[in-house]
Parts: sequence; C-alpha cells; structure tokens
Amino acid sequence: MDNVLRFKLLRKDYGDNYTRGSLYLNGSNDLWCSTLERDKNSGMLIPAKLYKVILTMSNRFKRLLPLLVNVPNMEGIRIHVGNTYKDSTGCILVGDLTSKDFISNSKVTENKLVDLMKTSKDISIDIVA
Repeated sequence: MDNVLRFKLLRKDYGDNYTRGSLYLNGSNDLWCSTLERDKNSGMLIPAKLYKVILTMSNRFKRLLPLLVNVPNMEGIRIHVGNTYKDSTGCILVGDLTSKDFISNSKVTENKLVDLMKTSKDISIDIVA
C-alpha cells in the first residue's frame, strides 16, 4: 500500500463548451487516458495546480471515487464517469477520446483508475493549463 501515484493532467484543447486533456501517470509520456472537463468560461473549470487526491465514498454516486482535496472555491470535485461536458459540474471525466467533445469507455476507465488508487495512500494530480 505504499505505491505512489502522481498523475499529470495536461489540458490540450479549450472548446466553446469543453476542455479536453490527457492524463499521464508517474512521469510517463504514455497516455493513461483522455479527460473531459467544462470550459474555461463556465466558472466550473478546476484551477490548474497540484492537488492531493483521496479515495472516498461519493454520496451522489454511491461508490468509491477519487476526490481532489482543497480545490479553490469548489467542493466535491471528483474524477468519474461521463461522456460529454454536460456530465460534469466541475469534475474530471475519464475515458477514451472519441471526438473533440466526447469520451467513451468511461466506466471501464473509472474502474481501472479506482482499482489502481486502492493500492496507494499517496496520490496527487498536477493539472497543467
């Protein structure tokens, strides 16, 4: 349980309604998964910086999900399943990029992420604009 997980979310495309990114793990240049968030003008885009991540039970989703700690002016910011920006109220959606504003295989990706995070008590995500 001493596995250290360092994720890097590199935001790559800012659309009218979405922000598309790539998630990398522990300094690797290999894509771990794609991400989708709200657009920068929505007021729901997580500020770019380093965050501690903990795995907790989500009251809304009724399952263990990653929670970003101390997000400025936001609460309950998680990494979870979703396909379009409409599935996020500020959270990070994970999956495989299908088009510029749609990700697929989100449930499979979320499950892999949660299983990986269960092996660590030291998790962080560095969000880079």
